[in-house]
Amino acid sequence: MKRALISTVIGMIMIPSSFASDHIDGPVTTAHRVADLTDLYAFPTPKKPGSLSLILNAYPIVGASGHFTDKVNYTFILRKASAKGAADRSFFETSEEVTINCIFKTPEVTADHVVICKSSNGLNAENKYETVSEKATGDGFRVYAGMRSDPFFFNSSFAQDLAGKGKLNAPSDNDTMYNINVLTIVLEVE
Repeated sequence: MKRALISTVIGMIMIPSSFASDHIDGPVTTAHRVADLTDLYAFPTPKKPGSLSLILNAYPIVGASGHFTDKVNYTFILRKASAKGAADRSFFETSEEVTINCIFKTPEVTADHVVICKSSNGLNAENKYETVSEKATGDGFRVYAGMRSDPFFFNSSFAQDLAGKGKLNAPSDNDTMYNINVLTIVLEVE
């Protein structure tokens, strides 16, 4: 485990570009950045017991006119899990898989774009691009799709000095990704 962690850290440091993490990391996603997934977050929805928030970010360094496409399906695969056993005999017990598939209708005008999500257990949600709904749409959960600030923090001068010169600078708040956007899909499910 320790060796794998060290290898991962060294691999990240050796990237000479200012695009690290999971941002633009291969020929397919470089050519089709709208399909480049950068981050996935899952956490209990604040002040809503029994609900889960999911955030999927894609299309790093998206320009002001960037938008989702109707050529990509974004699928979330979920299972409830609970820890069982004790000490050295612990394990996870999981439920059946539930998938949520999100697609987009993308007419000429970006403001008219619509995200449509359907779950394998029969729930649906639909929403216009960049629109926040206060209640669940369709018959099951809330969905938001739009452009947001990229949460990835990256200090490129720190990384370049470390990789190129072997110099370890003092930490600083120099975020190369400040004011850079991604496209995001947010789901709130029970």
